[in-house]
Amino acid sequence: MLSWLEQFLVRYPELALFLVIAAGYWIGSFKVGAFSLGPVTGSLFAGLFVGQFAHVPVSGMTKSFLFLLFLFGIGYSVGPQFMQALKRDGLKPEVSPNVGDGRGQAATA
Repeated sequence: MLSWLEQFLVRYPELALFLVIAAGYWIGSFKVGAFSLGPVTGSLFAGLFVGQFAHVPVSGMTKSFLFLLFLFGIGYSVGPQFMQALKRDGLKPEVSPNVGDGRGQAATA
């Protein structure tokens, strides 16, 4: 049915990448009430869809680089909320993991 599209994406993997990014922005723009996926998560879902449809050859270095860009995008969008939580709650989120870590180290010593 759409074998020509699969062959096209396999032959030109860089165009498949741009298609995924464009479709991700499109998917991320939809809102249901106050909920939206956003462009980063939308691109992830678009990449999963294209990956199920066609096996696009991508080098290992490119996969690693794009995964790091994904992590950066998530961190960039969540970072301000994290800093606001630290300002609002003070040291409580900071102290709790350190206490747990200290207990674990004391138990193994």
